[in-house]
Amino acid sequence: MSGATDGDKAAEKACEAARCRREANPEKAREAGCRWREANPEKAREHNRRWREANRDKIREKACRWREGNPEQAREKDRRSYHANLDKAREKGREKARRWREANRDKANERKRRWRRANPEKERERKRRRREANPDKAREVARWNPEKVREATRRRRARKRDAWRATVSAADIARMMNGQGGRCNAPGCIAPLASGYHVDHIRPLAKGGTHEPANMQLLCGPCNVEKGSMMPEDFARARLAKLRERGIA
Repeated sequence: MSGATDGDKAAEKACEAARCRREANPEKAREAGCRWREANPEKAREHNRRWREANRDKIREKACRWREGNPEQAREKDRRSYHANLDKAREKGREKARRWREANRDKANERKRRWRRANPEKERERKRRRREANPDKAREVARWNPEKVREATRRRRARKRDAWRATVSAADIARMMNGQGGRCNAPGCIAPLASGYHVDHIRPLAKGGTHEPANMQLLCGPCNVEKGSMMPEDFARARLAKLRERGIA
């Protein structure tokens, strides 16, 4: 025990003597240090690594003080580092954004919705590129979401005529179905729509109608084909005349 203590004291004495020599001869000490590092690069790297691990807080505090005292230089250093490591910087940014989205799902979804509403053309272009890059996935999505595909087609037609006002959602379709009692809304037709239906613009797009739930109804396939681009009152008169011919009305 006594030997160990004596050894520790001797080591402390040697360190103190070396420190005094460095303080007394800083230039010589720097030159000696440079020569030693050049002669022992591996040992020097290992020494520096151990020192950084043991003094993380000291290094961080020093860096913070430097940045606070040199904001312009710090920004320039960050800019050079960013451009010199562009791929790594982008990957780091994507990872940071991914962690934020996972921790703030509601905020992230709301931010996406706002961006899509503010940038409809960019959003359509983004979706188009995604479909082109993933054709198999796009076909699979279309197979499992036929109503979404039909609504996208209707929106595209409406946009061409500058008639798009609002997306018709699955909830809107369900409300129409309940409001019509699950049957075709054409005059004189009571065909059930459980096996299939067409979403019709009451006032046709070709005649100034708008694409929004208030201008939509559900018809059976034959009635929708028959109505075509007729105005609702013209279609009602045509149906009434046909029913009279058959002796029904």
